[in-house]
Amino acid sequence: FRYFAEQALQLNGPLEGRENAQMGTLLHETLREYFEGLTAADRASGLYLREPGRMEAQLEKIFLRRFEEGPFRDQPRYRQIAWRESMRRMLKKYVKLELGAESELRPQYFEYDFGKGGKGKSGYLRLADKSGEILIRGSIDRVDVDASGENAVVIDYKRSSRNLNKKLKDGDEIQLPLYLLAVRRLLDLEPAGLEHRVLKSGRRESPDFSPDEIQTLLDETEERVRQAVRRIRSGEIKVEPKDCTFCEFDAVCRVQTKRGHEF
Repeated sequence: FRYFAEQALQLNGPLEGRENAQMGTLLHETLREYFEGLTAADRASGLYLREPGRMEAQLEKIFLRRFEEGPFRDQPRYRQIAWRESMRRMLKKYVKLELGAESELRPQYFEYDFGKGGKGKSGYLRLADKSGEILIRGSIDRVDVDASGENAVVIDYKRSSRNLNKKLKDGDEIQLPLYLLAVRRLLDLEPAGLEHRVLKSGRRESPDFSPDEIQTLLDETEERVRQAVRRIRSGEIKVEPKDCTFCEFDAVCRVQTKRGHEF
């Protein structure tokens, strides 16, 4: 139904309540600019991890510049201050998070887009299906690669916790598994793990999977995507929410949440 509302009806989300999404975008852009500004040698050696004060100062500088240029400049001053200080606190926590997550893997790709830049069908993650080829596009926040240059961990930044472990076990999380598929097929790297780095709490959500478990996860995700796409292509727009918290199309949805999800 969300796909139908956004892609078929081409409805725009409400203007109110966009601050969280805008804050997330601004934090993503700040982190991308910081890591892309490091030399390849500094990233490979992990030098930035041994200079946390410098890392914090550079993130602060990038963030403040982007904040002044960003979408909040037309908001009342008191709101600007509240949002700015909230994001500054998140970045300070992020520095500690980065230090605590030190490993032999090093950041290599940032905001890696697939299926977005080329003409036609180039650059997509492709899944074969009896209903027709499925083309998937996306943007991976960060890909860390080990010293061998063969194994990779996908990292996704989140403002708040998404309970990644539970969602993976329940089959409700397909974003990160699809990113792992893209890493394997488009970057020729072997998936070694997946992780949420939660900016608001400064915590990691990093399930521990064996190679066989990762392969099972990828196979199950592909099948879930195929089933969902077949339903979309058949014109099914049935409303079957598992969670209405994050949907911006609730104003036109047939779910009546106050009466227990009546359809």
